[in-house]
Amino acid sequence: MGETFGQRLLRLREAAGLTPAGLSEAAGVSRMSVSRWERDAQHPPAAELAALAAALGVSLAAFDGVRWPEKKNKNIP
Repeated sequence: MGETFGQRLLRLREAAGLTPAGLSEAAGVSRMSVSRWERDAQHPPAAELAALAAALGVSLAAFDGVRWPEKKNKNIP
């Protein structure tokens, strides 16, 4: 069935040797955002995918083929 975005992000973060706080600092996003994304509670804005990829040392292609689960809270963009 393939990884969700959150599963892939967590795997890439750990492979890069980063903590959630380290990834948030390197990508210029909040620690809470990283947590939400890794739990698949929220999808990252497209503009932040490039920052995540750069912070993880991967290309955007690293996120190809991920499953985007249904939003758990329809009020969260």
